[in-house]
Amino acid sequence: MDNLGKVLGKHKGLHFYTIGQRKGINLGGDGPYFVVKKDLANNNLVVANNFTESLWRDEFEIKDVSWINLELSPSLASDRLEAKVKIRYRTEEIYAIISEVKVKEGADKIYKVKLDQPQKAITSGQSAVFYSKEGEVLGGGIIV
Repeated sequence: MDNLGKVLGKHKGLHFYTIGQRKGINLGGDGPYFVVKKDLANNNLVVANNFTESLWRDEFEIKDVSWINLELSPSLASDRLEAKVKIRYRTEEIYAIISEVKVKEGADKIYKVKLDQPQKAITSGQSAVFYSKEGEVLGGGIIV
């Protein structure tokens, strides 16, 4: 379906697609189309036929976070950690503020990452790696 809810065709399975993907969508008409969202709950692949604002985000959440130094881990008590983050292998590190999201007791910790500038195609399942201002690895997690 497109980002307005119009059904355009059938997909081969959501796991075959990545946010921002352009090739292999196999839709004719007024394309090219780009994947902007994978709606797992409803089994919908959402596409747009241009680089819409929906591909750009300035925040996301992460889980399964591993910290190199636990003293650097942000918590609700310390509020936040300012660091640089890399969300793709071949992208530059950008400044971000990482803060712990309040979760239910016993649940895994979730962190919110607020970026200094929007980034294209932030994708669930990919890694986010955090660096100090000097370039030292602080930790990382999986984008939700």
